[in-house]
Amino acid sequence: MRKEIDMKENCSEDLENCFDWGKEIFKESYPPDFNEGLKEEIKQRDGYECQNCGATERLDIHHIDYNKGNLSPWNLITLCKSCNMKANHNKTYWKKFYQGIIKEIYSVG
Repeated sequence: MRKEIDMKENCSEDLENCFDWGKEIFKESYPPDFNEGLKEEIKQRDGYECQNCGATERLDIHHIDYNKGNLSPWNLITLCKSCNMKANHNKTYWKKFYQGIIKEIYSVG
């Protein structure tokens, strides 16, 4: 049986190591403009496939810099649920990895 954790005590300073996705802390702070229309635009731009593994089902939009308020198209990338979950471990690595994909594919900066 999974032990319930106190989100404020365990996650306030170290979100990278906190993975209880059903808690309120992970549901907050998406701006209103992060909506289905924007998500659809990013998926369309990315050819409706995960930009890491190529999967075409269960797609999410990932914030490359982990800032939910940064809605620049070049900060958003299509990932399958599996790759999106992996990106929540070792964030420094994945940030650089996905920035490289965006730069390579879309010739950004």
